[in-house]
Amino acid sequence: MSRFGRNLAALTLAAGGALATVLGASSPAVATGGYDIVLVQKDVLSGNTIEVPIFVNISPSLAANLCGVNIDVITVLTDDDQRANCPNQGRNAKVKKH
Repeated sequence: MSRFGRNLAALTLAAGGALATVLGASSPAVATGGYDIVLVQKDVLSGNTIEVPIFVNISPSLAANLCGVNIDVITVLTDDDQRANCPNQGRNAKVKKH
């Protein structure tokens, strides 16, 4: 195998391992799906608030991992139809439940 091939294989394995780490870190007692991470923006012309989806229909544990917050924060706030802050995705990012 050429040097390029070995480097490509190593990079592919490293990227796959990092993705598996993020996706695999979940709490087994939590339901899956039903959560979105959105950017909340205000339309300057109309004054309306719009939500731009970043991640759609993900598990609460994945949402917590992507946002860098405890899963309890995600589930408690969204159960009351509120939006939970998502600091790792930007200051205007929020988590909402379907």
